[in-house]
Amino acid sequence: MKNEIKDKIENTIRNKDYSEAGVVYLLTQSYKFLEKEKRLDEFGVIRFYRNWACHSYLSGDTMKIFKKVHVLNQAREYKYIKNNLEFTDIMSHEIEKSFSKYSPKFLKNEIDIFF
Repeated sequence: MKNEIKDKIENTIRNKDYSEAGVVYLLTQSYKFLEKEKRLDEFGVIRFYRNWACHSYLSGDTMKIFKKVHVLNQAREYKYIKNNLEFTDIMSHEIEKSFSKYSPKFLKNEIDIFF
C-alpha cells in the first residue's frame, strides 16, 4: 500500500496539478504515507498544511499559531488606537517568526526532502 500511495503522490507532482483539489490530494496522500512510515513528526509543515486544508476548524499546533498571530494583531490594534503609532518592528518580527516555519517555502522544502 505504501508504494501505491507514493506512486499517487509522484503522479500528482508529475502532472503539475496545482488546483485546490490537486493540492489537497497531494497533502492527504503525503500525510497517509508519512503516517504509515511513522514519520509525521519529521514533517510538521506538511502536517500543518494538511490539517488546515482538510478540516473545517483549526486545532492543535495549527490553532496555536493562529491564536498567537491573533493576539499580536490585537496588541497592534490597541497600540495604534491608544497611541496612534505605526505597527512596531517588534510586533512585525513576532508575527513573521510565528509563521516563518510554516511558510510555503518550507512546505516545498519538506516535500523535496520527502522525495
